[in-house]
Amino acid sequence: GDTLYEDPKYQEALATYTEALLKTPNDQVIKANKLNVQGIIAYNAKNYMEAVKCYNEALVVCPTHEAAKSNRSNLLNEKKEFRSLIQELRDVNKDNPTYLQHINDLEAQVARINSSYLET
Repeated sequence: GDTLYEDPKYQEALATYTEALLKTPNDQVIKANKLNVQGIIAYNAKNYMEAVKCYNEALVVCPTHEAAKSNRSNLLNEKKEFRSLIQELRDVNKDNPTYLQHINDLEAQVARINSSYLET
């Protein structure tokens, strides 16, 4: 996975990491690391919705995963049109309370970013 990730064969890298996740033991940090890398791969492939989904899943598995939090924040700072993305994530995950909490956190983060742009 790492070799494909560094050589921009993002679809192959994403598939490799997805397969590796299925084989990952119940170690939450390892799973969160792999999900975070999947998010980075999706981001590099300009699949921003998939990237946010991966970062959120990493945070569901390991809520203290700083890299996933940072990557998600950076993506939100870079892309300012996340209202529709957040609503789509909310619709897809309406039956998952843990995931919905992360979506609510995203929405609050977007609101803070938007208000900081208005202040400048």
